Amino acid sequence: MTTPELTPFFENRRAAVSLTFDDGFKQEVEDALATLDPLGLKGTFFLIPLRMTAENHPPNVVDWDRVADMHTRGHEIGTHGTIAEKLHEVPLERLEFLVNESWRILKDMTGEAPVSYAAPGGSKPGDREAAVIHRNHRYIRNTRYLTGPVRIPHYGNTDQRTWVEEDARRDIEASMENGEWVIPIIHSIEGTDPNPEHPLSVRVMCDESSIFKAFEGDRELQVHRKQDQAWVNVNKGNSPVRITKASSNG
Repeated sequence: MTTPELTPFFENRRAAVSLTFDDGFKQEVEDALATLDPLGLKGTFFLIPLRMTAENHPPNVVDWDRVADMHTRGHEIGTHGTIAEKLHEVPLERLEFLVNESWRILKDMTGEAPVSYAAPGGSKPGDREAAVIHRNHRYIRNTRYLTGPVRIPHYGNTDQRTWVEEDARRDIEASMENGEWVIPIIHSIEGTDPNPEHPLSVRVMCDESSIFKAFEGDRELQVHRKQDQAWVNVNKGNSPVRITKASSNG
């Protein structure tokens, strides 16, 4: 299996930037579109179609009508596959289902076969995983499977990092200076996560004057606030999470 080349992206250009958005949460998709569309920019949205079926479609995930609209307007729809299973840990039969069935659903729902694949968080795709993915996809968002100078920075709530203007400018300027293809992974555009219903979150109701601290094991977590809610997003979900009321502004 040959590795995709950068030629279609670079042509005679010195560098390239591809904005990618993961998971398909409604608020994060809408924030991304509100940023991209007025500028005429296109993004790649990696969705998890196996959780978007009619029988089990989470209310905080973008619906198929919106996906069709995004696709019609020129945004790329890519395959994410799963949110809970790591590709390198599942049997081959399960791996083929997660990858191929996700690809099939996106193809049927958008009318176009997706060409880009983003492995779930924590996955370590090797030759076995790449062979399965490359049967239907051309690109894997992973520096191992993209030739040339590629950099993939992460932003968003799953890593307790956010899309900050200076960070974005720094990445783009660096890519232009170094002749790189920079592919940001963006989970949240706002300075704080706007969605307290993230699948790995712990939420409490509170008055606006309350101040909280949160810990996962011994590690302190960032506490997000919005009106009468406070919540934290959990990176791994392997340790108990404690939210304690530190004080009150009143």
